[in-house]
Amino acid sequence: MKKMHHYIFSLVTLFLITLLPFGELKGQSSLPLPPTNQKTPYYSIPAFNRQPEPKAYIRKGIRNLEKVSRSKWTGVDSLFYAFELTYLGDYEKALAYFNKVNTDTLNTINSLSLYQLSVRKTKRFNKLIKSLNNEMELFPENSTILKARIELANARKLQNEEFLRIANMTVFPTLLDSLQFHQLSKKELAHIANNYEQALRREVLYTDENDKLLSKAYEEFGDFLHRYLYVSNAYIAYSISRNFDRRNNATSRKIKQTKDELNKNNYLYPSLFNFFKRIDRDKYDFKVYQELDSLEIVILQKGRYPELDELLAKSDIRKDHLPWLDGDLAIIVSLLILLIIVIVVIRAKREKTN
Repeated sequence: MKKMHHYIFSLVTLFLITLLPFGELKGQSSLPLPPTNQKTPYYSIPAFNRQPEPKAYIRKGIRNLEKVSRSKWTGVDSLFYAFELTYLGDYEKALAYFNKVNTDTLNTINSLSLYQLSVRKTKRFNKLIKSLNNEMELFPENSTILKARIELANARKLQNEEFLRIANMTVFPTLLDSLQFHQLSKKELAHIANNYEQALRREVLYTDENDKLLSKAYEEFGDFLHRYLYVSNAYIAYSISRNFDRRNNATSRKIKQTKDELNKNNYLYPSLFNFFKRIDRDKYDFKVYQELDSLEIVILQKGRYPELDELLAKSDIRKDHLPWLDGDLAIIVSLLILLIIVIVVIRAKREKTN
């Protein structure tokens, strides 16, 4: 009898289990799916470091400046000092030292980038355009990227000389050639996007100041991405645009539009922080670099500098609050002070009783 009851109970249980999923699935069919990242197989804006570490030869050149009296500096010394001043954001003074050397002889991407930043920040746009053309001769493989940068430099020069309203300007005329772009494949369009992204990347190195024309440039780049590639890419470009001009109302409207499209397609918003971190004003402290180099420490890239414990261990510096006291001596001194206090208290009590 018990076996029969158990058999019946098992059949009923099995029947209910078979019915349960259908009811659950029916209820779950109305539940929203979690948002996902948009798939961008042909092109994605890559994350990049806007404050790269100075090259070893630049650090060495800056470190050697302290070994030579300024009155005996050569053109090379002046050049390294100009590099240091550019890293520190003192562009006018940096340009004064760049002018002491023949800047046409600069032949590395790092040195050209620092010089071009100085002339751009001091609004010497003719010098900027000349330097970009020199770079194109040195690196013809980057000609498409440099042509985009020259477009931006020409727009800066035009706006500075004629005081044009930036909202009415076109920074990248070549990005408006819609007839040509409609005939290209996604792969070809992605190649164009990559060239302009690399051009803009060079423009945002080492600096985070308000820049309306750079904001307009990123807005136009976002329009291209939105029209021909992916809405998530356009959202990133528009967000970078707003970073350089919070009052760019056109960009704000386009950010809202792309957000609505992302929501409609159940896509996540890309995080700007992952692509475009803010500038650290204290990043280029060359006194710290000099100390680290002189100690010949291997810098672990966990933070800006090695961890303090590692630095102390490598340089054999005491961690005591009073460097002239070691642990045992500190205990002895403390006991002597305590003994003196006790003796003074006892003598005071004796004097009162007498």
